[in-house]
Amino acid sequence: MKEKSKFITIDGKVAEETSQETIEGLLVEVWDKNFFKDYLLGHTLTDKAGKFRVDIDTSHRSFNDAKPDIYFVIYKGDTCLKNTSSDAIRNLDKNHTYSLNVNLNKSNEVKKVKNIYLNSNEKTRIEILDSFDQNTKIRLNTFFRTIRNSHTLEDYVGPLLQEKDSQLIMAVRDRPWPSYGIHGQTIIAACLIYRVGTHSMGISPIYALPDETTNIGLVSAVFKEALDYLKAQKVESLKYMVKEGSIVGPVILSKFGFIQNEKEAFLLENGSKYTSFSISPVALSEALKYDKYEFSDLLEYDFDTSFVETNALYHNFFSFPTLDELLERSKFDILRLIDIGSINFYPPGGIYS
Repeated sequence: MKEKSKFITIDGKVAEETSQETIEGLLVEVWDKNFFKDYLLGHTLTDKAGKFRVDIDTSHRSFNDAKPDIYFVIYKGDTCLKNTSSDAIRNLDKNHTYSLNVNLNKSNEVKKVKNIYLNSNEKTRIEILDSFDQNTKIRLNTFFRTIRNSHTLEDYVGPLLQEKDSQLIMAVRDRPWPSYGIHGQTIIAACLIYRVGTHSMGISPIYALPDETTNIGLVSAVFKEALDYLKAQKVESLKYMVKEGSIVGPVILSKFGFIQNEKEAFLLENGSKYTSFSISPVALSEALKYDKYEFSDLLEYDFDTSFVETNALYHNFFSFPTLDELLERSKFDILRLIDIGSINFYPPGGIYS
């Protein structure tokens, strides 16, 4: 006999935080907070008294736990008035009533962004590699060949993954069925992390399939994972080498908080001079506004337009050297200075000039 579904009832009331007047017609979503992906448990509209009720079936197959960690998201039309994901209610195991306050006059309104990437991002997960087997190598070969950088795997990614502390962070989508086999998973974006000094590690630009290059939620999510890893490893600084006389490089790097160190100057054999710009992973994460969002928020585009502007500028800037004509012109698209712990770019990438 099939076990009877176990329900938890959530009752609540929404009021304006200043006047405490109740509000009718607000959309209330109840979410289950998880490490990799959050799940929508239910949703409803507030009544004339500002009240709502959501019944949660804890036996639903999507749940990993019969005691979900819940949070609320409240909308007025397409405007998000409240999101309590940073203060989730842990291990809910019984009926409960909640009072929620919202500000109807928020100056920084967050819009529900409707776009072409939401459905595909929902199927995206992260893999982190420090080595790879033959099956993974086939997937990586396909990925780098598609982005017209087939040499990257053999010349850079493969050798670096054999070194200590190197990691390849990949965004992956599984085939609906069967999910196993050579073509069971598709790599859609990747970022390489590698040690370049005692207290420093390198980080590549985001490699992405052509159809995903403007998927700023995905690109930001992968880069956030990379920076979170560097922060966990207590990496002190990231360094980029910029060619003397460059205009765009210093302006953009300075805008995001990079500090130029004119004492760290290097002269290459062709006579080109480079100086370093550095920033800590913590400071860069704050500059890109990653500290305000979870990984799932970025994939779901649960952010405001200022986040889009900031990350589009940053990641598009770092994609400049990926253009074929720039790579063909550059004799020194890679500058690896292990002894000073600098960051270099792997193709697609290069030295800014």
